[in-house]
Amino acid sequence: MPRPSRSKRPSRAPLVALLVCGASAFAATGCGTSAPRSEPAAIAATSADEVAPSGTGDLDLPSSPRAAVEPPTPEPAPLSAATEESSNAVDEVARPAQEPPAHADEVARLLQQGKLEEAHSRLGRQLLDTRLARATELLAAGAADEALVVLDEALALAPDEPRLHYLRGIGLLRTLEAALAHGQADSLMADFAVDALQAFERCPVNTASAHAAAHAAWLASRSSDALRHARSARSASADPDYPWLLASSPERVRYDAAALALRDARAQPGAATDELLEECRGELAALLANDPLDTWAWRAFAAQERAAGDAGEAVAVLERAIDRLPASRELWNDWRELARELSGARGAADRAAALAERHPQTAAAMFHAGAERFEAALVRMPEDPGAARDEFRQAEELVDAARATDPTWDEYVRRYEVVCRAGVGWASLALGRSEESEIAFRSMSAVLDDGLEWKLEGRLGSGIEGLDALGRDLAQRWDATHELEPLERAAAIYATLHEVAPREVGWSNKSGVFQRELALELAQRAQALCAAARAPTLDGELASQLRGYDAVLPQDLASDAGRAALVASAQRLAARARELMQRSWDAHVAAVDQEPDSLRALNDAALVQIRYLRTDLARAEALLRRSVELGERQLADATLAQRARYELQNAWGDAHQSLGVLSLVHRRDALTARLWFEKALAIGPDPRPLISNEYLPACADGADPDRLPESIAIQHWGEACPRP
Repeated sequence: MPRPSRSKRPSRAPLVALLVCGASAFAATGCGTSAPRSEPAAIAATSADEVAPSGTGDLDLPSSPRAAVEPPTPEPAPLSAATEESSNAVDEVARPAQEPPAHADEVARLLQQGKLEEAHSRLGRQLLDTRLARATELLAAGAADEALVVLDEALALAPDEPRLHYLRGIGLLRTLEAALAHGQADSLMADFAVDALQAFERCPVNTASAHAAAHAAWLASRSSDALRHARSARSASADPDYPWLLASSPERVRYDAAALALRDARAQPGAATDELLEECRGELAALLANDPLDTWAWRAFAAQERAAGDAGEAVAVLERAIDRLPASRELWNDWRELARELSGARGAADRAAALAERHPQTAAAMFHAGAERFEAALVRMPEDPGAARDEFRQAEELVDAARATDPTWDEYVRRYEVVCRAGVGWASLALGRSEESEIAFRSMSAVLDDGLEWKLEGRLGSGIEGLDALGRDLAQRWDATHELEPLERAAAIYATLHEVAPREVGWSNKSGVFQRELALELAQRAQALCAAARAPTLDGELASQLRGYDAVLPQDLASDAGRAALVASAQRLAARARELMQRSWDAHVAAVDQEPDSLRALNDAALVQIRYLRTDLARAEALLRRSVELGERQLADATLAQRARYELQNAWGDAHQSLGVLSLVHRRDALTARLWFEKALAIGPDPRPLISNEYLPACADGADPDRLPESIAIQHWGEACPRP
C-alpha cells in the first residue's frame, strides 16, 4: 500500500503567496510548499502484550492443541468502525466546511481597507478550518494517506496548531495499523508510531490526545511512555476539539499500556509488578463491565492470571466466560490447555463434563466434553484398558451429541469419532476381545474413507496397525488350535488391508499367504467330506468332525440323503477354495508388481499357479525364470550379509525346484526336470528331501510321473471329489 511522505514545514507560508492565490485558489491548488516525506519504518514488534490470548482457535486433534496464550496483534479498524461518539465528533470538526463563502468577501473588504495583518489572520483561519474539515472527511473515508497530505499542507501554514498534529497522529496510526493488518509493515514502520507519539505530545492533554499518545507508544513498544500517557488519560477531560478517533476503547488502550509495562517489569528480576497487575485487572474488569460478552477481554483476563502464576484462577475465569459464551471456540481452546495443565487429563474431563451438563444444547460444550473424555481415556489405557474402552465410547457419544445439536460440527466430530473407535479397538485387543476389537477397527472406515489410516503419533496406533496386530494374534491361534475361525478372520483382515493399501507390498504378501492357507484348508476339508461320502461306514467321531466342517449337515450321514449332503458340502468348500486361491494369486501378482526384483515375491506367485490354480502356467514360468536370473546376479554381490545370503540362496533354490515341478508335472519333460532338481539340490542351503525321495526317482527312465503322489495332488487340487 502507498505510504504517506513526511513533509518539511516552514513556520508560515509567505504572505505574498496568500494574497496572490487568494483563499479559495490556495485551497484548490495547494500553493503552499510540501516536500516529500521520508519512507516509514517498521514497528519493532507487532505486539507488545505477552499474555493476551491467542488467535483463531481452530480445533485440532488433542495431539496438536493450539497455544492458549500468545501475544495479540494490534487490531486496527477503519475510522468508520469507531464509536458513535467519534462519529459525532467528526461532524463537529467538519462543521466549518458548511459556512457560507462570506469569508472571501470579508478578506477582500479587509484588503481594500489596507488591513493586511487582519486579512492574513482571517484567511489563515479559513484555510485552517478548510484543511481540518477535509482531513477529517478523508480520515472518516479511510483515506489516511490523502489526509496526511492535506494535513502537511495545513501544518505548513500553522505549524503550531495542535489540532492538526492530533489529526496527523491519527493518520499515521491508521496507516501503520492498516499495514500491520495486511502484513505489510516493514523495517521503517516503527518511525510512524514514534512520529505519531510526538504529534500527540504536541497537543494539550485531554481524553483523546492522552489515549492516542498511549496507543502510539504501545505500538512503538515504549512501555514507560505508554504507561505515563495512559495514567494521565484517566484524569483527563474531554475536549470537543479533539474527538475520539481511535478504533480501540479507552479501557483497551489503558490495558495495553499497563500490560506492556507489566511484561517489561517481569523481565527485570526483582521489579515490582503488583500495582501493574492490578491496573491490568482493573481495565479488563471495566471492559467486561461494559460488555460481559467481550471474548477478548475474558481471554486476556485468564492469560494475565496464568502469567501471574495462578492457573486455578485462570481456569476459573475461563469457565465463567464459557458460562456466558458457551459456543466460543476461542475460549474453549484456551480452557483446554489450562485445564489439563491444572487438573490433568482426568480432571479436565470431569470439569468439561460439568460445563457440558450446564450447556447441553451447545455443540461446543458437548464436543469439548467428548474431546477431554477421549484424552482421559488415552492416558488411562495402559493401566486400565477396560475403563479406557468405556471412556472412548463415552467420548464418541458426547461428540456425536455435538453434531446432533449443530450439524456444522460434522467435520470436527468425524475426526474424533474415528480415533475413538481406534481407541476402542486397541483397548479391546488388550483385553483379549478380538471380535470386539475387529468390529471397532473396521468401523473406522464407516466414519471416513481413510479412517483406518488415522492415528495419533506415539499415542494411539492406526486402525491398519490394529488390524495387523489382530491378524498376527489370530495366526498364532490358528497355529495352536487349527480351528478354522481364526484363519478365516486373519485371511479376511489381510484381504482388507490389501484393499485399503493396494500399493503396500507387505499387505499384498500377507493377503496372498493367508488366502492360500485358507484355500488349502478348505480344499482338504472338501476332500475329507467327499471321502466320507464314499466310505462304506461312518463312525460317530468322524460324523462329529464332519459337522464341524458344515453345521447344516443332516443327522444321518450314512443314508443316501446324508451322503448326497456330504458331496454337496464338499463341492461348496472346493469352489470357495478355488476362489480364495485365485485371490491369493492376484495378491501375489500385486506384490510382484511392487517388488519386481524380489525372489521371494516371484516364487510365491509362481507357486500358486504351478501347484494349485494351473490357469496361467506360462506366466508362472516367466516369473520363475526371472527369479533364477536375478538370483544369480544378486548372489554375486560380495557385500551381502551372511543371513541375507542364506535367505537369497534358499529362494534361488526354490525357483529351480518349482521349474523342475513345472517341467515334470505339467510339461512331462523328465530330462529338463532332472536338471532343475539337481541344480536346486546343489544350491541348498536347506535340505530338499522331496526332491531326493520323490521327484528325482520320478524322473528316472521308465518311471511314470503321473503315478507320483505329489503329481496327483497337484493335478487334482481344487476338485471336491477327484477320481479314485
